[in-house]
Amino acid sequence: MFWAAISHGRRSQLIHIRQRPPEEYQRPNDRGGMDSEQYCEEVLRPGFLPLWEEAGGSAEGFSLVEDGSKIHISAYSRQFKLGNGIVCSDWPGYSPDLNPIENVWRTLKRRLKIRFRIPQ
Repeated sequence: MFWAAISHGRRSQLIHIRQRPPEEYQRPNDRGGMDSEQYCEEVLRPGFLPLWEEAGGSAEGFSLVEDGSKIHISAYSRQFKLGNGIVCSDWPGYSPDLNPIENVWRTLKRRLKIRFRIPQ
């Protein structure tokens, strides 16, 4: 899994999301997917905050667009964003037709299939 952010004339680095090892599991049904702490410390801090600061953040009218994933709305994530002055937009979850990053992912997948000759 990968994460990236885009803005008018700016983009973040592409971040590979690692699967957490069993020693980092926090609940019996944990499968190693991304949790709130990993999202904040391994995605938002290195990937989003530099872009946010470069763009001028909320002072310039920018906001973070996220869907309603549990890792986006958890107490840990809310506190991280509040502590870093990150403002989030109200955005309908699962709206790829409205979320511009979905178009970037589609283009990236198409180009990778062509480059590595992956059958459609």
